[in-house]
Amino acid sequence: MKNFLSLFILIAISSTAYAQALADDNISLMDSKWKTKEFYKDSKRVYINSFLVYCEVYREDKDTKQGGNVAFSKSVKGSASVVQTLGLSGIEATDLQRTANQLYTDFVNDIKHEGFEIVSTDEAGKTKTYEDWQLVTGPVVKDAGLPGVLSIVPEGYGYFIKGVDKKGADVKSSKLLKKLNNDGNNGAFSNIPGLSKDLDDAIVVDVQFSYLFTQEGDNWLRGNSAQVIVKTNFRLGSGTVSELNDSKSLVRLGGAETVSTINTYINFSKGKFSTGAEAALNVSPMKNIYINDVINSERITSSQSQNIVYPTSFNSYQVGNDFYTSVENRKSANSKWIEVDSKKYADGMYLAGSTFMKKVLEEFKSNN
Repeated sequence: MKNFLSLFILIAISSTAYAQALADDNISLMDSKWKTKEFYKDSKRVYINSFLVYCEVYREDKDTKQGGNVAFSKSVKGSASVVQTLGLSGIEATDLQRTANQLYTDFVNDIKHEGFEIVSTDEAGKTKTYEDWQLVTGPVVKDAGLPGVLSIVPEGYGYFIKGVDKKGADVKSSKLLKKLNNDGNNGAFSNIPGLSKDLDDAIVVDVQFSYLFTQEGDNWLRGNSAQVIVKTNFRLGSGTVSELNDSKSLVRLGGAETVSTINTYINFSKGKFSTGAEAALNVSPMKNIYINDVINSERITSSQSQNIVYPTSFNSYQVGNDFYTSVENRKSANSKWIEVDSKKYADGMYLAGSTFMKKVLEEFKSNN
């Protein structure tokens, strides 16, 4: 996986400009909020605690059907397993970086236009909250440490981490807080609820854009076959990402995958109570924001049937008083690479991201 992502980042392919469109321009928001009028009182300072852009570019799925005796029959079936790999090719890291840079610039300019001061990483780094933490700065396109996902850090932006885990993912919060939040770094339940106080009641903002191209399909009608079904659709929102994994502690039933959920949100919090923020606004898309004319929507299926045999004198043998039947265990693997126009992909990213961001900032400004 890491070798693939490293190679992916280095690849550059020429592209042509195209106009993009969203499948639905009417974007609805899902939010949780309280005391949001407090945002415009007293200190008019904003600290951008995180501003990350995630792009799913690779996916691996596995399904397994166990062998054994066939119910209500003397037949015996072998095990079957199938692995399906999907990946995107043709995307330039420079286009991803350019898009992340523009989204960040737009966000900062809009916040400043409201009369807010942006707190620098130099000031944040001197707080007790971030004592002994590491600063990560953009521009950079890197392995996110999530299955098949790239992380893009905008140019001119930096954020703090405790370190990196064995997968290369940023460590930003405790295990307990990761259980409270999907991304371990959200709004009122932030891993650093005291940061706002450390910065004289500055508004702390966490931003994450997650772009996905796959969606796991239902395979409950697979019968006597191992089957993987994945639907492709380019979108900004939330979903699961997946890759094969050898670690026994992370094995998911029915396969051998690491499965993670990534989300899209813009969260604001200010001040500190013992239970969290004094004021908060946490916003996500009500539903996924689909982007047209970049990746074809299709249903990709890979399957492997089980070998089912009826015991005969030719395929059975006896050991002591026990009879055994020889049956084949089957495995198969399929892969598909989807060629993507890099410029179209980046334009679609920006359109969806900026549209969502503008809607969120409109809601934030409505508290003035």
